[in-house]
Amino acid sequence: MDTIVQELPQFDINSCYISLYDGEVKNHGIFEWHIPDYYRLVLAFTDKVRISLKNCEKRFKSINLVPKIYLPKNKRYTIILMPLFFVDEHFGFIIFELGSRIEIIYETLRAR
Repeated sequence: MDTIVQELPQFDINSCYISLYDGEVKNHGIFEWHIPDYYRLVLAFTDKVRISLKNCEKRFKSINLVPKIYLPKNKRYTIILMPLFFVDEHFGFIIFELGSRIEIIYETLRAR
């Protein structure tokens, strides 16, 4: 997490969130996936500041990708949502606020 947070500003990425599913993702066919109802937020980096999650609620409904309290305030922004997985095992997702227009940067950071 520390490495990701250190790398983000140099790519003009001001916000990033990493969430892990609170339960197992189940595959019921090629296009049928069931994700758990909840996820755990493990990283909140908003407006170039890492937010401590030690004393915060970390479990949220999966339908809400980012809890409102952590979203950038008073500005328009675009996000990139990417899955966290290995082969066919899904762990969660990562969200970047769009910064750099060089797409490979997001994939590289996601893979770290």
